[in-house]
Amino acid sequence: MIIDLNKKSAIEAAKLQQLLSVSPASLVTSTLLAVILTYVQHETMGLSVILIWFLFVVLAALARATLVVAYRRPLAKGDPTIHERLIRFRVCVLLAGVVWGFAGFWMFPASDPQHRMLLVFILAGLSAGGVISLAYDFVSAMIFTVAVILPLTLQLLVAGDALSLGMGVAAMLYLCFIIMSLRLVNRGLTQSTIVQLEATAREDAMRLSEERYRLLLHHSPMGIFHYDTNLLVTYCNDRLAYILNMPIDRIVNLDINTLNDQSILVALNKALVSQTGYYEGLYSATFSDFSRWISLTCTPSFDINGNVVGGIAVAQDISERKQAADKVEKFAFFDYLTGLPNRRLLLDRLKQAFVTGVRSNQKGALLFLDLDHFKTLNDTRGHDIGDLLLQQVATRLLACVRAGDTVARIGGDEFVLLLEDLSEKESEAILEIEVIGEKILTVLNQPYLLAEHEFYSTASVGATLFTGHEREIEAILKQADLAMYQAKKAGRNTVSFFKPQAPLQ
Repeated sequence: MIIDLNKKSAIEAAKLQQLLSVSPASLVTSTLLAVILTYVQHETMGLSVILIWFLFVVLAALARATLVVAYRRPLAKGDPTIHERLIRFRVCVLLAGVVWGFAGFWMFPASDPQHRMLLVFILAGLSAGGVISLAYDFVSAMIFTVAVILPLTLQLLVAGDALSLGMGVAAMLYLCFIIMSLRLVNRGLTQSTIVQLEATAREDAMRLSEERYRLLLHHSPMGIFHYDTNLLVTYCNDRLAYILNMPIDRIVNLDINTLNDQSILVALNKALVSQTGYYEGLYSATFSDFSRWISLTCTPSFDINGNVVGGIAVAQDISERKQAADKVEKFAFFDYLTGLPNRRLLLDRLKQAFVTGVRSNQKGALLFLDLDHFKTLNDTRGHDIGDLLLQQVATRLLACVRAGDTVARIGGDEFVLLLEDLSEKESEAILEIEVIGEKILTVLNQPYLLAEHEFYSTASVGATLFTGHEREIEAILKQADLAMYQAKKAGRNTVSFFKPQAPLQ
């Protein structure tokens, strides 16, 4: 089995933690066994030899105890690594095993079977306990067991009598069995450790993911809410509450089916059938004064079995974006100063008027209007005053035409009026134009109040009829323009009709 370095280090850390956690009990037990063995065996051996051995047992135990105390604190800068700590622990275990192994030589009573049985019993029990307490680390358990049992086994095998030989063979079989069992137990414990580490890693990753998702929901600039299959809101973030101008506790558990504005239901229901729903438009909240343009995206929410259990909706207030788009569109088709249609929109409406005229057989007209002496006003009073005049002229022109007619500003002090649905008879249509033209001149001749100063202005108006059968739209506009210049030549402040015989150059 190939294990990457990070996982190997984590496994070694888990092993070391387990070894350290059981060490106090094993140290106390081994020390007590040493006391018992020292007390009993001093009857068959010299007390000084046994005390020297006991001293080494105590020193080995203290060495392990020092490591246990030192290695329980977290790693700090300059400390040995986990692997280095594990190696030092193994060395201490080996020293303890060697000291106990020497007991098989020094304290082996060749002529006293009872004391011999006690020694075998204690060393066998100690090795079995060592296997249990050190099983998380195969190396530690094996070197301790071999160091404790092998010297005794050799001593029994060379003792010479049949009983000792049988006991030596049994000890050898015991050692082999212990090592094989240890291998199986260690594999199981290692696999269990790996599974536990992976589960912990998954839990940590899930907690981290949940925390990130929570922070994302909490700090998202967009409103987010969850809902179940019955369209009950189960969660919403602070941003949604801010957008709707409602407290979160009023939104959670809200039945969306009861809302007055049902425009978002189609998008919400699409998520419940594993589709993605979209809505963009005006939305009015039921329980607050919110009424703005929103963009809503709804996606399905699945359980671990892949079943749809609800939906997740992301809402964004796009009112400012909508206003900006409307403003851009307005500037593309309307004059920024007066708010009137510009040349682009005028030509489009003139084209539509051509189509309507052909279908209805009614005539239409273009009136090209230019303010007289406007340049003089700009030069003497400034462009700000000139702009005020243009705005007031636009207002007066709108008051002179019918609801379906168009008043456009195509540049400077030039205005164009598009009149539709005039009489089918040319004479009657001209009469209608004359009435509107005189009305325009009368209205524009009224005094203007510009920055608290009274000002008078006149206009020259050129007019031309069209039926809709004309081929060139620009040609109609040119005709009205030429007629306007004819009005200026005629003395200004008048309406002049385009004469077909007049040259277009």
